[in-house]
Amino acid sequence: MRKKFPQYDVKRVRRVREFLKNLDKHLDKGEIERQDYKTSDFYNPLVDSSNDYLKANALCVMDQIRAGEIATEYHQKKESIKSIGIEDPVLIIPMNDPSTHYKKKLVDGVTRVTALRDIEKENGVPPAIGAVPAYYVVCPKLADFVRTHKDEIQNVSNDPKPSDPNSKETAKKWIRKEIKQYRSNGCEPDKEFIKAFRPYVLEQYKNNRTQKTINKWISEVINEIKVENSPVTSYRETTLRKEKKKTLLEKMDKKLVDPERTKRYELNLSTSSMIEKLIGVELIRQTKEDQKNIKSVLEIHSESHTSEKSLLSSTVALFDKIKAVEAEHNLKLFNEIFAMDQVGTDGMLNEKKVRERLKKLKEADQNFKQSKLTLVRSA
Repeated sequence: MRKKFPQYDVKRVRRVREFLKNLDKHLDKGEIERQDYKTSDFYNPLVDSSNDYLKANALCVMDQIRAGEIATEYHQKKESIKSIGIEDPVLIIPMNDPSTHYKKKLVDGVTRVTALRDIEKENGVPPAIGAVPAYYVVCPKLADFVRTHKDEIQNVSNDPKPSDPNSKETAKKWIRKEIKQYRSNGCEPDKEFIKAFRPYVLEQYKNNRTQKTINKWISEVINEIKVENSPVTSYRETTLRKEKKKTLLEKMDKKLVDPERTKRYELNLSTSSMIEKLIGVELIRQTKEDQKNIKSVLEIHSESHTSEKSLLSSTVALFDKIKAVEAEHNLKLFNEIFAMDQVGTDGMLNEKKVRERLKKLKEADQNFKQSKLTLVRSA
């Protein structure tokens, strides 16, 4: 029976592990050659875009999923190269793109080459032949294998080394790229997709990451993509969100953002269990003599809801929870509670507006269902 997701077959990864394990055998057969290069033979589109000389004269172009880390996350490798140079040969294949003047492509080793080049600049040493040892794939069939398994090779190459595994950010970036590519065909990452994709990802990172970690990363990426494509604006960037709320509250009443007059609390509905902690903090604050003339404001937002109805429902549930605590202890917790309008343009919503908007949504849903039922009956 043909697999529905052949691109996520774990056998692809196992073949890559076998290929990397048997590089010496490919050398003996003449399918791979051991060659020496200098750092000026390589051009990195992400780092060297302003270097006209390298852009025009480099022999190899760098193309690697870890390239985004080069600018900031290579310090550990750089220190090692300072001491012993590049020990592990990089992997290069022939370029098969007739539209470019580059003859070869660097598949694995971007970090090493970039780090060595920076060391040479710092020490005032010109690029030297032999500084970059490489495996160059000369066998066309083997080069095609490397070309079609490029991502797996880059991931697996960094998996056996606990000192240099793919970072969480880079791994998630690759997972995101794969899921977005799948979605570009009009498909959504459902249970069937995840069932095939999960073992494929784990096989590439199994030496350094647990199945639990991989499951978490995949779920995080899927949820992040849902939020990005939902009608609900997600203010994930903390500074932007705080500035936005401050501006909206100032328009309502400048006292609301005056630290001398107001104690402000922020609650993310995605972690609504934090409300118990905030309630405890507020109750303690209210007992202090110097806080008696200071009012409290609870500001609510969400980073994970993808529909207006679910967002408003969660907000109403939070209002109800706070009211229950107030009724139980016969006290007033927060002087004001506002929820960010993450769908419309109403700024900060009070409880009344939130409940009214949710009621209208539910009524619209009910009317739509009733209309469908009427059409079915009349058919």
